[in-house]
Amino acid sequence: MKAGIHIALVGNPNSGKSSLFNALTGLHQKVGNFPGVTVDKKTGDLTIGQYPTTLIDLPGTYSFYPKREDEWVAYRVLMGVDEQVKTDVILLVADASNLKRNLLFCSQIIDLKIPVVLALTMNDLAAKKGIKIDVAGLQEDLGIPVVAVDARRNKGLSTLKDAIEEIIKTPRSKTQESFIDNKNLASAAIDDFKELYPTHSDYAALHYLMHHETFPLDAEMQDTIEQIEIKHNFNHTKTQAAEILQRYTRIQQIMKRRVTEPDPTAKKKRTDRLDNIFLHRVGGYFILLTVLFLLFQSVFWMAKFPMDGIEWIFTNLTTYLNTVLPAAWWQDLLVNGIIAGLGGIVVFVPQIMILFGIITLLEDTGYMARISFLSDKLMRKVGLNGKSVMPMISGFACAVPAIMSARNIENKKERLLTILVTPFMSCSARLPVYTILISLVIDEKIYFGFLSLQGLVMMGLYLLGILMALLASFILKLFITIKEKSYFILEVNRKT
Repeated sequence: MKAGIHIALVGNPNSGKSSLFNALTGLHQKVGNFPGVTVDKKTGDLTIGQYPTTLIDLPGTYSFYPKREDEWVAYRVLMGVDEQVKTDVILLVADASNLKRNLLFCSQIIDLKIPVVLALTMNDLAAKKGIKIDVAGLQEDLGIPVVAVDARRNKGLSTLKDAIEEIIKTPRSKTQESFIDNKNLASAAIDDFKELYPTHSDYAALHYLMHHETFPLDAEMQDTIEQIEIKHNFNHTKTQAAEILQRYTRIQQIMKRRVTEPDPTAKKKRTDRLDNIFLHRVGGYFILLTVLFLLFQSVFWMAKFPMDGIEWIFTNLTTYLNTVLPAAWWQDLLVNGIIAGLGGIVVFVPQIMILFGIITLLEDTGYMARISFLSDKLMRKVGLNGKSVMPMISGFACAVPAIMSARNIENKKERLLTILVTPFMSCSARLPVYTILISLVIDEKIYFGFLSLQGLVMMGLYLLGILMALLASFILKLFITIKEKSYFILEVNRKT
């Protein structure tokens, strides 16, 4: 049996990376955390040829210029400076339906001169969009193995394993041609750096010059690299801009040769037309308020019948047991304690299920992402940004996972503010309390036309939590003095 191999699974967010990880590792998975951070670490075991293999699922990232904590985790592993996680091969996942965007990250990994295999996912979605990819031609242009896979149907997985086994046996990374001429971006500085690390690629040298402060190097080495930057007047921003421009120039050439796409002047997709309505600068906010209003009205409208049914069942069960059971302490415990208590809880399950169900529906349809886009302008006025909406709305379910999801917010100040104000949102544990109090105080027969007063009060309580969260954030931002540039970059999935 050969020595164990470590493979890093990387790719853009929403590229099908998790599906491929699950298909390759099956039930042989472990979840933990990367050392020193709260970012999830998923590892799985499999066998490739004669090699016992550990597959490490790295957080999704768009490029080699990280902004979020989870992107920094993936970046350090790929740069080989993570002292705990080492890899022998990179398995890169790319969405075939958004290949141009995915090829940027792919080209950067190629230039690190690490053994890499490219797995093309979402091929069915690409076919629906009318996109055709010349896989063999793409492999020739990139200089790395390219395999089309469908993880959900287990298609292409054996071919993918064969490609990985082949690259383990005969790695070509050090001799393969670079995607772009990285050395010309900062020739003199790279030459000086490679006197310190001669085995590093030109592109790795660039990133040491840019981010060496974040790498675990001793003080003398840090100072030496800093002096190289100063000596050659190395400009991070200009170098990055020139690199990205060159990469997209070549990517565009590859796309023209190897990818056939529908006519870009064709009729707009239905999703685009809907976005013109839902993201309208005036009408979009009216639609948002209407959706939230209907959400809380539905908690009472739709839940009324199942709640009445559950109440009827427990009432009749209590009456029946009182009739047939002898008077005793255990009868009182069973009927007035266990059954009555259980009925008082179960009766509110329909409302909780409906609330969670509608929120899930909003997420699945993509409208939750549109809510983030619409609310970004308001959120910035109180020190947050549009991405803060996701954790805050998730706080309607439970504050704990909502706070954990705030790690995707790049800006430290906005991330901290989001964490601090999310508990103001009315979580699911408060919903039974709200419904009990509303039922006791507000007559269920009071309607304004077809609008239930109980539903209006419920919406008011949730809006009060939102307003208090925004007010708290506005006050707290005055005391948190972290100065860092804020970005709002959001991927909106569009389905035909």
